[in-house]
Amino acid sequence: MVYLWLIPATNSSSLHNQSKSDKTDLCRMDGWGISERKKTERMNAGRLSILYVHNDLFVPIAFRALFRKEFEVFSAPSAAEARLILKQQNIAVLLADQQLSDSAGNEFLQSASAANPDLIKILVFQKDQPISLSQTAKTDRIDFYLSKPCDEFEFATTVKNAAGLYSMQAELKEKNLLLQKTRNELEKFVYSISHDLKSPLMSVKGIVNLAKTETEYKGQEYLTMIEKSIHKLDLLLGKSVHYYQDSKTGLQPAELRFGEMIRSTWESLDAFENKSAIRFQVTVQPEEAFSSDQFRVQTILTAVLSNAIRFQDKTRTDPFVTVDVSLTKHVATLLIEDNGTGIDHADKNRIFSIFHKGAQPESGSGLGLYIAKEAADSIGGVIEVFSEKGKGSVFKVVIPNRNDPASL
Repeated sequence: MVYLWLIPATNSSSLHNQSKSDKTDLCRMDGWGISERKKTERMNAGRLSILYVHNDLFVPIAFRALFRKEFEVFSAPSAAEARLILKQQNIAVLLADQQLSDSAGNEFLQSASAANPDLIKILVFQKDQPISLSQTAKTDRIDFYLSKPCDEFEFATTVKNAAGLYSMQAELKEKNLLLQKTRNELEKFVYSISHDLKSPLMSVKGIVNLAKTETEYKGQEYLTMIEKSIHKLDLLLGKSVHYYQDSKTGLQPAELRFGEMIRSTWESLDAFENKSAIRFQVTVQPEEAFSSDQFRVQTILTAVLSNAIRFQDKTRTDPFVTVDVSLTKHVATLLIEDNGTGIDHADKNRIFSIFHKGAQPESGSGLGLYIAKEAADSIGGVIEVFSEKGKGSVFKVVIPNRNDPASL
């Protein structure tokens, strides 16, 4: 049989005498022993798991010996015990003998597949068993078949092919999800950009038409209005470029000086008309070199600081924006605080969504914080917000140090 070529021959009496102790050992091999699982947990990290539901005492020994170097191996003597393992483990390949103690193999595989459609299923049957392969393939959706007895090479090749199919399907599924996400974002991007580009252009067109009809010269006033519209257009185009670059370029770690970077980012936002009234303060402790992707960190800073300026409370006499940076050898933690208008509770969980715009009249394109979130994710960082309407906001950004492998 498929699993006996690895087992020394033994007589029935010795098998009977050893069955009790063997059963204890098999439980450990099946992954039920906690100590055994802890010992192999590190070794099995990242490997696919396979489960064989069998009708023979020696199956776990042979099965484990054949595949333990390449897979995390489990086995069960019944369909009932196999269901428990399936609930606890992420099984990639499931094998079942057709004749089980409590179920037909094809029926068990069908029920397991209903609970986990990604499973790759292998039905193992005796050559003399009355089973219609074409019928089971159609009704039970079996992926592979093995007839016993067979040699070790055929058995190993079938299981490895099944594992390869699982990996290929998982990769395809991941790529399809990414493709769907990209498609949805592209549709929203095209719609939003066309709408937001139109708004400042129509403003400029309206100002030009107004200037043509006016008899009194108001050149300076009209130029100021046009400048505001151009500034909106420039910000939108800049965010679009950031969105594209973040999605296309790989990480480029460089030594960063947070104090210099934050101050230069703040100075680059002079086009905001209310910025000059804001008290700005930066604290970095300690001020030392730190490695990360400069473009993406600057993208995060630009988005959060722009928001802090845009949503200032105009009724306050002392508007402020502060940035506190705490550096360790593992991470940089940035707290960016303002005393602006704050964020509605209903908007807090959506502000990092693409093209989400708040209810405030100052709302921008809905791209900035989404791009900041994408940039943080791409460098392995985290960005979150703490805010109360009418009291301001605190954005917390945690960035891993690329110089420290343990933090990545």
